[in-house]
Amino acid sequence: MTKLDNVVYATWTYPTNVIYKLDENTLKPLGVVSTGKSYIDDMVAGTDDRKLYFSHRTSIYFMSVDDDSFGTWIYKYDPEAVHFKKLSLTSRNSILAVTQMRPYTNYTLREYSFSDGSEIAQLKIPLHVERVLHAVRLSTGAYVVSYKGTPSDPEKFAVSKLTVYRHVIKAQPER
Repeated sequence: MTKLDNVVYATWTYPTNVIYKLDENTLKPLGVVSTGKSYIDDMVAGTDDRKLYFSHRTSIYFMSVDDDSFGTWIYKYDPEAVHFKKLSLTSRNSILAVTQMRPYTNYTLREYSFSDGSEIAQLKIPLHVERVLHAVRLSTGAYVVSYKGTPSDPEKFAVSKLTVYRHVIKAQPER
């Protein structure tokens, strides 16, 4: 679920996945858009470009809220592909994506540039984490993750700051 302007966008997965548009004050339906996907893991709203970004397996898709057009923003396909699980926006116009490798073992937090979808940073989540609930990037630059599974108790929920594992640096074109 996410919000943009005066509209709340919510997904429903049965019998097929749709995005409901609801008035933020009354929650009365304003429309329904079929995504063509079997389910959506998470969804965020880009205020600058007026698009919804939603994750489905190995891809992140976008939908324009102005004309309901769809497209693929990031597509990762290989046998060991990452699966996008949770999304959040940062104040520096990027998207944070919690990913999980097949066969669904370890989690990684990846930050992608809004402008071109390139990977900016990657943070490994400790192996004792059983499930990541959400992640954000603070204005200080630190990353914070809420999760289930601590070293002493796999059922305990916690919140922690993470350190950067790898910054992805783009090559500058030669002049």
